[in-house]
Amino acid sequence: MGKFTFPFVSSQKTCAVLSCKWRHTAKISLTLPHRSLLSHPVACRRVGEGRRFRMATTMFRIFPKYLYAALFVLAALLPVACITDAGSDEDAAVVERVKVGDPLPDFNVVLNDGTLLTPSRLQLAGGGAIVFFHTDCPDCQRALPIVDRVIRNMDHAPFVACISRAEGAEAVASYWQAHTLSLPYAAVSDRSIYELFASRTIPRIYVVNRQGKVTAVFVEKVDESTLRLALETIAES
Repeated sequence: MGKFTFPFVSSQKTCAVLSCKWRHTAKISLTLPHRSLLSHPVACRRVGEGRRFRMATTMFRIFPKYLYAALFVLAALLPVACITDAGSDEDAAVVERVKVGDPLPDFNVVLNDGTLLTPSRLQLAGGGAIVFFHTDCPDCQRALPIVDRVIRNMDHAPFVACISRAEGAEAVASYWQAHTLSLPYAAVSDRSIYELFASRTIPRIYVVNRQGKVTAVFVEKVDESTLRLALETIAES
C-alpha cells in the first residue's frame, strides 16, 4: 500500500483521506491537509499535486473495468465463430472448387459401418448428400442435429454421409455417441478429401442428384426447411 502525506501537517490536524482501489492489485491512500491549511503556499502547491494524483488514480480505477469488460466480450464471442482453418489466411477469399451444377470430384472413403463411399456409390443410391464437419466447430454442432432430424423424419430419405475434416475416429465416435447421431460418417484425419471441395469453412453440405450433379450447397449455416426441400427434390426426381 502506498501512502502520501504532508510532513508539515501535524498529526493532531483534521485531514481528508482519499482511497483508491484497483481491483485486487493495490490500495493507494492520499492524505490531504485540512482546508484551514490551504492558505499555506507550500500546502497549496502540494494540494494541486494531490488533485492531479487523484485524477490519475481515478483513471486507473475506471480503466481496468473497461478493459475487463472488453476481454469478457471478446472471450464470449470467440466460441460463436467456427474453428479457424489451420494455416489459412482469413482475409483470403474462399476457394469454392465444387459448385451447383458441377459433378463430384473423384474420392473414396470408408464409412463407420464399413461401406465404401464414392461418387458412383452416391449415384447408385439415387443421389444424396455429403456433409463436411469437425466436432469442435460450433456451426457444425448446430448443423449436425438438423441434418440428422431431417433424415429421420423423411419417408424416403436419400443417402447422407458425413466426412470429418482433419479429425480422427476416436473423437468423432465419441461425439456421435454423446449426441445420439444416426448419420453414417467417415473419420478422415487430414484435409485431403475436404480440399477437393473447398479451401476452408465448415460445415458444408453438398446435395447431389442421381446424375451425380450438385444441386444445392449449404455453407456454415443450415436452414432445416430449405435442406429438407433440397433433399426431397432429389428423392422425387
